[in-house]
Amino acid sequence: VYVITFSLGLILLDHVDLSAFAYSTENGTSKILGPLVAGVIQGYVYSILVKASAYTGGTDFVSAIVHKHSPQMGFFGVTFTLNACVAVCSYFVYGYQMEPVILCILYSFMSTTVGERLMKSGREAICFEIITNSPQEVSRELIDRLHHTATFIPARGMYSGRDTSVLLCVVNKTQVALVSQIVHKY
Repeated sequence: VYVITFSLGLILLDHVDLSAFAYSTENGTSKILGPLVAGVIQGYVYSILVKASAYTGGTDFVSAIVHKHSPQMGFFGVTFTLNACVAVCSYFVYGYQMEPVILCILYSFMSTTVGERLMKSGREAICFEIITNSPQEVSRELIDRLHHTATFIPARGMYSGRDTSVLLCVVNKTQVALVSQIVHKY
């Protein structure tokens, strides 16, 4: 679906006058703006496709296979590496010119960085390990203010030998400041 949509889009855009959107400066056009904007757009598309377990049919498909067999290798990192390798190999295709290669690497970097950021946005969490003598009060406030619960673990300090409590609480990244306020209070 992606390949067909992309191909049809290119065919349609050949017949549309886009000169009103051309970016130019007093010295001419900007060569860097195109790869940056295209990278941002492609990164957005990557994030949608990956969330839907779909791929463009290019290096991202190979990256998905590599990531499946080696989960420690990040999908977007592998995609960038493969795209950068293709760009470096294209040095010979572009008549030994370095600028198209660098612009292609910039595009690949932007698309994978934006895709990865959009995939992680809203889903990243932080685990707090709160050592406290007031587990009931802290957990009650976490539940009331953050709508997150905590796991209570009885503990003993190895240096002091005193009994204490550990609360494990996983919260959204956006709630870190609020957890810090609650912990600081106790």
